Amino acid sequence: MFRLGIFLSLLMSIHCFANQLEVSINEVAQIGPGKKMGTMTIVETSNGLLFKPSLKGFNPKPKLRGFHVHRGNSCDNFGLAAQGHLDPKNTQKHLGPYDVNGHLGDIQMLIINNDGTISLPVFAPKLNIAAIEGYTLIIHANEDNYMEKPRPNGGSGDRVACGIIPKSKTQASTKLKPAQLTPTEVASSPPPSAEMQQLIQRKKKLQQFTGTKQTTIKNSTATRLIFIKMFSAN
Repeated sequence: MFRLGIFLSLLMSIHCFANQLEVSINEVAQIGPGKKMGTMTIVETSNGLLFKPSLKGFNPKPKLRGFHVHRGNSCDNFGLAAQGHLDPKNTQKHLGPYDVNGHLGDIQMLIINNDGTISLPVFAPKLNIAAIEGYTLIIHANEDNYMEKPRPNGGSGDRVACGIIPKSKTQASTKLKPAQLTPTEVASSPPPSAEMQQLIQRKKKLQQFTGTKQTTIKNSTATRLIFIKMFSAN
């Protein structure tokens, strides 16, 4: 069931684009970047962004950490210069990675391994590279409950690591060559949330309905043409 859930989550994201960015992630510091903790590779797919971490040096507890795109373009002042979550529609709501009525910058939580590394990719269906270029990635000290209560912004707490997202060298108007996620990437991605599974099922039902509707219209049109020809012949 676990692998089936993974497959459903990425079913519509297997064909991805060659457009990707690499973000250097460092410990937060008063001025400038702190100790290097690794990189976060961002891959643009047809249905969102895949964040592929290669990080180390984290406290393994808690295992889950809040992870967001922030609207600032600096990691100074222990990450506070990154400002708040990316929210271009000014929703002022922290609703998690799947709800389009909240912050655009809300992403799935990162999972820390027992040795303090982070290697498990997370998927962000609301995002594309053009929407996040020049902003910052922040990893927090605590979990994210994807709500505003009992604490604002999911209660993720202090900012422990930060990285500035560079500008993409590929223009948005450039036609990108399709690529494929490897079986390892598909197998390592976290299972989809209940919301994501519902979205997938709705899309499938809509596609089935649309196909049935088109077939009915074609058959109806063909029938009318036959009757017209019969009456014309008489």
